[in-house]
Amino acid sequence: MTNMAKLSNRAAEALDVLAGGGRFDYRLERNRKTGREQFHYRLRRKGGQVVTGISGATFRELDAAGFLQGLWGGTHQRQHQLRVATGGVSSTASKPKARPPQAARCCLGGSGARSGVTCARC
Repeated sequence: MTNMAKLSNRAAEALDVLAGGGRFDYRLERNRKTGREQFHYRLRRKGGQVVTGISGATFRELDAAGFLQGLWGGTHQRQHQLRVATGGVSSTASKPKARPPQAARCCLGGSGARSGVTCARC
């Protein structure tokens, strides 16, 4: 990885944690005292413990250097892990799996071929 010389000490520490199975979480959290909600970046070890002192600036630094890949995301949280080098071939782990084909279903509740009754759309 040629980008290692440009990284800060915290980013190098974060890479060690990510290489050990850690992940970055970006989620909506609520302050217990004030009740205020904010999004926060948290670096978590493989066991789920939060690594203190590493947050959004380190995440952006590693993401800009191309070290991170997204695992999954939603409205209120996202997860990222260390990008796996595969020799120029994209990893199949990040691609969604195709669903197996299913029989055509009628909106009346059953399979049109099985029930013999279909609606105008089927």
